Amino acid sequence: MKKKPAKKYQSITKLNLWIKFYLDSENKETFLNKAGASRAAGYKCKGGRGFSQIGCQNFNKLQDKIKVWIDDNGLSDNALKIKLLDLLEAKETKFFSTPKKNYNGETVGLIIVEREVKALAIQAKALDMAFKAKGLYVPENDLALSREVLDSIFNSIHPESAAKLKKMLLDLHSARDKKAQKDQFKSKK
Repeated sequence: MKKKPAKKYQSITKLNLWIKFYLDSENKETFLNKAGASRAAGYKCKGGRGFSQIGCQNFNKLQDKIKVWIDDNGLSDNALKIKLLDLLEAKETKFFSTPKKNYNGETVGLIIVEREVKALAIQAKALDMAFKAKGLYVPENDLALSREVLDSIFNSIHPESAAKLKKMLLDLHSARDKKAQKDQFKSKK
């Protein structure tokens, strides 16, 4: 009779696969995605939430290894703070056009004006990725970051940047609240 491999051996293999997929920057489905890495590593779950739970457990088991990898890849705490501060000030050039009219009031062309504006999408995306990479996100169903996490972030950056960050977080949470209310209203219909 054949012996089945020990369950512990299988889970260690899956754990190694999980971290391989989780840190694979070439794979959009699994890179820094706990649930996606769990699926790719071959875990079996009945629902989508099971993959997230396994991913969180694996992340907690391998947090030290992941932190070293993140630091080695240019996301040390100091490097991340500097990049975050730079990206929170990101700007982009927008182009606006207006009709050019002659002395009779006839349109004879376009005047294109360029303006430098805040790159809000870039700023929000940078903030989102920074929190994901450092594992500072809480589950989506919990709309509030823990007080400890917020205090440690705000105490470690420049006060002016902390104020901007607080405003962005409040805007993000109010947008999520509005979306949740809309979704709840739609589901009642």
